[in-house]
Amino acid sequence: MKKGILVWSILILCLSFVQADVEPNITFTAPPEGKYLRIGSHYTITWTHNEYFTPTDTAHLFLDTEQIGDAPATQDSFTWTVGAKMDGTIAEPGPYYLDLEAADYQYTKTVNVHLYKLTIPPWVKLKIIVSRPGYYYLDPNQFNLELAGLPAVEVELVRGQEVLAKLGKFGPGLPLPGLVTVMLKEPALGRSPQPNLQAGYELRILSPQGKNICQQPVQIKKVK
Repeated sequence: MKKGILVWSILILCLSFVQADVEPNITFTAPPEGKYLRIGSHYTITWTHNEYFTPTDTAHLFLDTEQIGDAPATQDSFTWTVGAKMDGTIAEPGPYYLDLEAADYQYTKTVNVHLYKLTIPPWVKLKIIVSRPGYYYLDPNQFNLELAGLPAVEVELVRGQEVLAKLGKFGPGLPLPGLVTVMLKEPALGRSPQPNLQAGYELRILSPQGKNICQQPVQIKKVK
C-alpha cells in the first residue's frame, strides 16, 4: 500500500514539473505571411495554441500597435472586419503586421499583411457583335475600378475555373484598355429581350505576382 502511494506521489510530482516546463505557444494558421486583405471585407484570423493557455487567457489582437479586438486564447479564431480598429477608426491601405498577444501580454506572435481598397461596380456592360453570334465586345472602362494600397492588379472575367477574357492591368497610371473581345456560352444572349443576366460570371483580381486576391460576382448587361 505504501509502495503504491509512493509511486503515485512520484508520478504527480513528475507531472507537475512537466506542466511547469510548458511554454506558451501560439501559431497563426490564417492569414498566411504576406496575405492581401481587402478593407471592409470579413476575414477570420485563426491560430493554434498549446496546453499552456486556458479559457481564462485572452488573446489581444493588434494591427501594428492599434488594437482590433480580443478573444479567448483557446477559441483559436477572431472574425475581423478588415481595417476596423477598436477605437472605431479604419486603417488606411498599406503594409502592416498583425500582432497577437496572450498570457497577460507576455507572449507575442506576428504575421505581415497588406491592406488594400478595391471598388468594383456590380455589373458589366457588353456590346453585341451581330455578325458573329456568341461573340461580344466587353468594355472594361465601364468598370470604374478604384484601387488603393496595391501598385497594380490584373483583371480577368471568369466563369467557374474558365478564364473568358483577360482585361489587362489596372492601377495608378494604368487604365484598363478599350474594347476586349469575349465569347460567352450563352446562345440566347443576343436574342433575349431580358437585358440583365445572372450566369455565374465573376471578375477575378490578381496581384502583380499572379496571386488571386479576390473574386466578385458581376451581372452582365447587354448594351445595343
